[in-house]
Amino acid sequence: NIPASGPIRFSGIYGPFQDWNAKHIAALPNNATDILWTKPSNAASFWRVAANNSIAFSAIYGPYAGWHCDAIGAGADGEVKLLWNNSNRATSFWSVNNAGKITFSPIWGPYATWSPEAMAVTPDDTVRLLWDNDSNQTSYWTVTPSLSITFSATFGPT
Repeated sequence: NIPASGPIRFSGIYGPFQDWNAKHIAALPNNATDILWTKPSNAASFWRVAANNSIAFSAIYGPYAGWHCDAIGAGADGEVKLLWNNSNRATSFWSVNNAGKITFSPIWGPYATWSPEAMAVTPDDTVRLLWDNDSNQTSYWTVTPSLSITFSATFGPT
C-alpha cells in the first residue's frame, strides 16, 4: 500500500505494458521526470512526465543490432541523454530534443577490457561516463556539451 500522507509524495502508476520494463529515471530542473523503458528485443523508449504526471512526450528507438540502452539523463538544455552500449564494448550517448529528434550521437570505442557502465548529466549539460575494466579498475570521463573529453581518470588496482 502507498501511504496517503507523510513524506512520500505519490506521483503516478504507469503500465503494465507488454514486454516493456522501466529501467532508469532522471529528474529535470523543472520537476519533470524522464523514464527509460526497454524491451528484451533491445528497443528503448523514453517518456517525459510533466510535473502534473501527464506524459508530455515520448519516443521509441530500435532495436539496433548489438546495441542496448542502459541509462537516461537530462540537463539544463531539456534534452534527453540516452546511454547506448554495444556488445563489442563501444558506447554512445544520444541527445534527443523535445520533438524526439536525435541532435547528436557520438560513438566511443570499443576499448579492449573496458565496458561502459553508467552516465550522469550535470546542471550545465556536461556528461559523465563511467567505465569498468575487466581487472576491476574504474574510469570516468567528463564530456562537455561540445563533445570534448576534458577529464579522464582511472581508479583501482594497477
